[in-house]
Amino acid sequence: MKAFAHILEIDSTNADAYREVSIPYLKRGIPHEWEKWMKGALQYDAIKWQPYRGYNYLWFYRDYQRAIADFNASDTLTPYLEYPQGHSVDFWRGIAYLGLKDYENSIVYWDKPITKETKDTGEDWVELEAFLHRGIAHFEWGNAEKAIENFDKAIHYFKQNADRKYYKALILKNQGKN
Repeated sequence: MKAFAHILEIDSTNADAYREVSIPYLKRGIPHEWEKWMKGALQYDAIKWQPYRGYNYLWFYRDYQRAIADFNASDTLTPYLEYPQGHSVDFWRGIAYLGLKDYENSIVYWDKPITKETKDTGEDWVELEAFLHRGIAHFEWGNAEKAIENFDKAIHYFKQNADRKYYKALILKNQGKN
């Protein structure tokens, strides 16, 4: 942290240094300090750090509304889709809306990365968690048929994961099937 603080003494506009100083606060659960330093990163490079901050709100603080706001803001900053932490902001929005129990919007945002990846490289390249989470959104929204369709795709591409089988079994049990 001292090295990055020294970098900021030399160049007070170094967005990467602000972000690096913020990380220990994020991981130690000191949000007011993390936010202060992340604001510096956003001030000097919002294109790079806005979607990343949304990811942090999503996974470290479960602050779904702030995460969605950052993902939406990143859409206005660039003409292309951002991929913080290896997944599109649409993928992360799907998780955030699922966390808010807004299943309709969750499904809308799961449809986007699934459709894009299927078109670009084929369905077998779709992130398996996308099928799982879209299936859960359909399950929670009361659409058992669509939920099973998604769980079956996830099982087809990745047989070893119990979550997909668990949710499918719940639906079949509720339908009186063994």
